Amino acid sequence: MEAGQRDGITVREICQKANVRLGLVNYHFGNKKQLIELCVEHIVNDIVNKFCSIEEETNNHFCGKK
Repeated sequence: MEAGQRDGITVREICQKANVRLGLVNYHFGNKKQLIELCVEHIVNDIVNKFCSIEEETNNHFCGKK
């Protein structure tokens, strides 16, 4: 999916690219909006966790901890 083109792709197309059944995605996510929101939430959480890890490593380095 291209950036900024949320409305330009269907759930069916997402399912085809992911090689999963449409019914499975609809059952777990309900609709495209919910699917996209949960994907964004997952990506943001991953980024935050990586930054927290980097922050901890940096603090340990400057505080003399290993």
